[in-house]
Amino acid sequence: MKRRRKKMQNQLPINTERSNNQQDHTDILRTMSSENKRKFRGVFKHTLGHLDDDEVDIIVAQILISLRLEGVVGKNLTNDEACLVAMIRDAVLDNKEQREEALTLSNSIKSRDF
Repeated sequence: MKRRRKKMQNQLPINTERSNNQQDHTDILRTMSSENKRKFRGVFKHTLGHLDDDEVDIIVAQILISLRLEGVVGKNLTNDEACLVAMIRDAVLDNKEQREEALTLSNSIKSRDF
């Protein structure tokens, strides 16, 4: 798996190394336009109704919706886009603080009416 991940990283035209200055995926809501924030909350709340309480599914949904609204990925994912989503997912799952922040966001959106 590690060998495959390294190969995928080499194929992506972005810097995938983490640094203290690089924003994590949960910061995307902070940098989105107010229109995209509204759309994210609505789409994510609707999506949560179709997901189990599986952390991975919830985090992947957040990633996909965020990247789609920001125009980073298209309607149908390419192999490179799927690799990008997988790398972000793994980074979030490997970082306890990011994982908890993503799940807190999920719970707050789930409990609100929009």
